Amino acid sequence: MLNRKILANEPFVKDGRLTMTMITSFGCAGSCAFCTTPAQLKVMKTGNVKAVRVRSMDNVIEECLNIVKQFDVRNIQFIDDDLMHSVGRAKDFLKSWSDCLSRDITFSCLMRSDSIVQLGRYGILKRLHKSGLRKISLGVETGYDRGRRMVSNKNGHIDPKYDVGNVSKAIIMCAKLGIETKGFFMVGLPGETREETNKTICFMYGLKKLGLDKVALFPVKIYPNTAMWDIAVSLGYTTDELGHYNAPCVTDLIKSGINPIAASRDGYTNNVQLSEISNDDLAMICQREMDKFNNN
Repeated sequence: MLNRKILANEPFVKDGRLTMTMITSFGCAGSCAFCTTPAQLKVMKTGNVKAVRVRSMDNVIEECLNIVKQFDVRNIQFIDDDLMHSVGRAKDFLKSWSDCLSRDITFSCLMRSDSIVQLGRYGILKRLHKSGLRKISLGVETGYDRGRRMVSNKNGHIDPKYDVGNVSKAIIMCAKLGIETKGFFMVGLPGETREETNKTICFMYGLKKLGLDKVALFPVKIYPNTAMWDIAVSLGYTTDELGHYNAPCVTDLIKSGINPIAASRDGYTNNVQLSEISNDDLAMICQREMDKFNNN
């Protein structure tokens, strides 16, 4: 297992509790257009790598027990792309967690909205909350159907995780149980109009009325080899403009002294205006609305 003593940023305090991150699985079965995971899977499939690889639950719980004992951690933040990707996995997690960890150890995770709804119907969501689940983050991304079809990357169909009904039901279910929810949103999709940007903002506040607690709202970032990258290219943007890894704008920044290893990709590549609203205005809108949502 990972030697956590070498981690400079962990443990950390979150929501008043000493916290460490953990991951129980690798990969994701989703095909979201903006995400690099499907692009990575294309490469890994050449070696017959499965879309989702999971650790045994015994191994997961052993690590949980180790960090609780070694660091006196009181909260575990699972950062899997989708912690409960099946009912069976959720049941295994619930049983192992409940058998081995005390009720005062809490946890948070990322989940799909349709998975939340399914677990809610089976009564598993309620049991997870009783066992310590306190917060779920979920990708909502956009507030209009053209955007939903775009980010879904399913030949014009909307992924169930972005379905308005599933998103709304998931948030309502969590609110009733006392599970905090955080939604991820993006604006500035390729070809997005000002009206469409406003629809996403309005949808975000509509979900607040249903019980959504927090949001993260950012301008979209295009990454090489993703479906969103292909959409942008089809609209006439060049790969140099978008900032592929060997683009002059990227190599010049690196040559100027910016270390691509120390910096995130977002820190050394340019943003291209993909929508009707300029990037500077999008950034201002995101910061303003995120502050307003999260602080009221």
